[in-house]
Amino acid sequence: MIVGYGFETLGLDRISLEVYAFNPRARRVYEKVGFVAEGVLRHALRWDGERIDATVMSILAHEWAAHRGHPGLPRHPAQH
Repeated sequence: MIVGYGFETLGLDRISLEVYAFNPRARRVYEKVGFVAEGVLRHALRWDGERIDATVMSILAHEWAAHRGHPGLPRHPAQH
């Protein structure tokens, strides 16, 4: 809902985020709604004495418009 609000109401062109290596479930969720990994920020976080990498992910307005958060599903004809 928030991503849709950013693109459809606020008119943003790009939304990005960082997800830490210790949270692969979150990364899968972001990928399922269309976010694409852009790169890794190595040792971006110090957590409990460890250095943790962060993956930068983003989605662009035209990508969102093509699937509205459901990249694997066919679009309904009324959504063209």
